[in-house]
Amino acid sequence: MFEHKNVYPVILVPGFFAYGEGTLLDKTFPYFGTISAKATDIIKSMGMDCHTADFCLLSSVWDRACELYAQIVGGTVDYGEVHSKKHGHEQFGKTYEKGFVENWGSIDENSEPVKITLIAKGFGVAVARVFLDLINNGNEEERAAGSTNPLFLGGKKNHVHCLVSLAGINDGVTLMSIAEQKIKNIREKFVKGFIVAEEIKTYKKFTELFDFSKKPIQVTQYGFCAQKVEVQPEETNLQQGEDFLVQEGDKSPKGKKKKVKSKLMFDEDAIARYIDRTEDNVFYDLEKPALDLINARCSTFKDTYYICAANSVTTNLFGKINVPTLKAGLTFPTAFLIARYENYLPEYPIATAEIQENDGVVNTSSSLPPLNEPIEAYKNPDSCKPGVWNMTPIQKKSHLAYRGVFVRPDKYTNQVYDLMKIICNLNTV
Repeated sequence: MFEHKNVYPVILVPGFFAYGEGTLLDKTFPYFGTISAKATDIIKSMGMDCHTADFCLLSSVWDRACELYAQIVGGTVDYGEVHSKKHGHEQFGKTYEKGFVENWGSIDENSEPVKITLIAKGFGVAVARVFLDLINNGNEEERAAGSTNPLFLGGKKNHVHCLVSLAGINDGVTLMSIAEQKIKNIREKFVKGFIVAEEIKTYKKFTELFDFSKKPIQVTQYGFCAQKVEVQPEETNLQQGEDFLVQEGDKSPKGKKKKVKSKLMFDEDAIARYIDRTEDNVFYDLEKPALDLINARCSTFKDTYYICAANSVTTNLFGKINVPTLKAGLTFPTAFLIARYENYLPEYPIATAEIQENDGVVNTSSSLPPLNEPIEAYKNPDSCKPGVWNMTPIQKKSHLAYRGVFVRPDKYTNQVYDLMKIICNLNTV
């Protein structure tokens, strides 16, 4: 065991395309580590318990915060009666029989409180911040409606040791606006893809990927439904690898097999209602207006440390033109689009040249601590103060680097080790 001042369970909070424990993908291509090394295994090897949260891909920041709480303590996700009625979805979601840290907040054998550390990436940072706000302050509207959910009652002081923000979204991103302007009905396409992805996340083995059942695909709280149906059969010679359902023994007069083409039919009305919401959908929460509301509501807490890391893969040519560097790697196309994007039209959030620097996915300015919160430059663990954002130098690497994409296993392992050594040597509050 390395030299340390404290050791608390670690919860990894994934970003926009979230998946975590209990999913097939997490076993073979973990969100934190991908093909480099599994971050949870690295952290466990250092003597700490570690888990990766899993979220519904369509869940907003608020909804994901509620899902995070249920996964930590166990039980059924409660999105709040008032919130659910206001935004038109079910109040309750998945049930987790066992929580990540069921004794969270209790006093251990050394008379110390059982805390957790949150390491969040991208969109997950906003989720972690709202989660922190709820466990500390609760929610007045839900309390007034008679909620007994401890999440909405608040009062959980000194429950989180440290929040680490990795390329976080603290001020919105312009990539969603760019995508909407360049790809027609992009939100609808995302929703349909996410509905299918949510079904795939329930699979236990890879063979199920090629055998969608005919039962409806359901997304718990939203009631989205996709049903596999058969369309008009046609006579043809069956080619190997074609994606069709074949009725065995059914042949045409010419001796050719009939193939029955199948397709997924979606509940278009439910999808339209979700997209039409001005709030409480995952796309809205990516953009600046939503983050402005979160920043107005959330603040730092004096019993929690905050560490912030931001990346950049762009450079400024001749003092005028922002372009991506080779560090962008796979994110080069999106880095280029973000680096050249400006908007002054009322249909989308204002975007000036000042926020064109980016890490291939997130504007670098958005990964900095919120403007209304205290900030200091990070020096060493002993110099860090709780309740203050300790900002590390901006690094020249892409957004995907924190996931271990195209990072050598030894380098990724060392990065995780170095981060955990910082966290575990922060003074106990």
